[in-house]
Amino acid sequence: MAAVQTIDQIKLGFKMVDFKVQQRRFRTNEKTIVSTIYGPVKGVKRKSIYGDSYYSFEKIPFAKPPVGELRYKAPQPPESWIEVRSCTSRGPKPLQKHFVFQMTDGSEDCLYLNVYTKHINPDKLRPVMVWIYGGGFQFGEASRELYSPDYLLREDVVIISITYRLGPFGFLCMDNPAFDVPGNAGLKDQVMALRWVKANCERFGGDSNNITIFGDSAGGASVHYMMITDQTRGLFHKAISMSGNTLTPWAVTPQHNWPYRLAVAAGYTGEDSDQEVFAFLSKARGADIVKANEDLCSDEEKRERIGFSFGPVIEPYVTDHCVVPRKPIEMMRTAWSNHIPMIIGGVSNEGLLLYSETKSNPKLLNELGDCRFVVPLELGMDRESELCKEYGMQLRQAYFGDKEPSLETLHEYLLVS
Repeated sequence: MAAVQTIDQIKLGFKMVDFKVQQRRFRTNEKTIVSTIYGPVKGVKRKSIYGDSYYSFEKIPFAKPPVGELRYKAPQPPESWIEVRSCTSRGPKPLQKHFVFQMTDGSEDCLYLNVYTKHINPDKLRPVMVWIYGGGFQFGEASRELYSPDYLLREDVVIISITYRLGPFGFLCMDNPAFDVPGNAGLKDQVMALRWVKANCERFGGDSNNITIFGDSAGGASVHYMMITDQTRGLFHKAISMSGNTLTPWAVTPQHNWPYRLAVAAGYTGEDSDQEVFAFLSKARGADIVKANEDLCSDEEKRERIGFSFGPVIEPYVTDHCVVPRKPIEMMRTAWSNHIPMIIGGVSNEGLLLYSETKSNPKLLNELGDCRFVVPLELGMDRESELCKEYGMQLRQAYFGDKEPSLETLHEYLLVS
């Protein structure tokens, strides 16, 4: 995505600073301590913008830091602690390229979650809602600044937001079982977080038998992945998937020798050897990996609507932490969660994220009406076939009628993007 204009960056920067100042005003001096199964954590009482009081626990670890030998690998349970751990301020976001300012941002040590609750010891346990953020599996964070709990806490619920690894750190896939990196570490982070929620939410006033997971875009697809993998059996009871599911073309990443291509982009000059490539990527600086991942997709891959090189994959071999052993459509047929309540929907105006870039790029504007690439891959159609083009036109007709994509209709097209 093209960089946001400098003037817009400055405006956003001022708004972010102002927001942080406002947030400090809503923090009180009252602290409280809760004992989790791993150790005690200290939270702080805050005021919402609606005047309600709630307790905030941020940066609670749910896994070991995925650094060193654990980079790219499935998460491990956290070490226990004895001393009270301060959880009164936000944790780091996953290492990524900043969506607005285009710089490297975040940390590899990112596997933390946040708990927001009105009552620590209520007379009756409250429903729990677990938020999974979106961002194409490349961007995103679980911070209060981006996803404030204030609105949802107007109801009597416990809100938990979880973090998961992104880009190569969360979705590098090595075909050789010797490395134990079959991909989907980011999804496995979500599984680990849900296990923590199930085991600990009652200590924060939440009902472990009434847990709803919800998310948008890549978070919506993640919700669906959590529903169809056996790893999460019994960990939640309801689901809300917004603007994403496992059947969307971007929710499964085709394997195009991405590890080698990433290593080369990061400065690797050796042979296309799994062992040498993995050794290089294991030791490379995180910032160099983020930079190398910026533009790996070729023009041809982009025409095929492969927007990102690292995302969820069908794992090449089965392990005890495998989450996607088969095509999602096959997993859906026998999923443990087929009986649970589910809401599927969209997110208003999400496509406006692409407005500036699409408006300034006539090529993108022309491609906007080409709906061949939203025909489900599960149909096994050649994108250039007449039948696929016909199906694409039927989809366009259903949503937009006879309106062609243009500057005048761009807003309408992006509303349902």
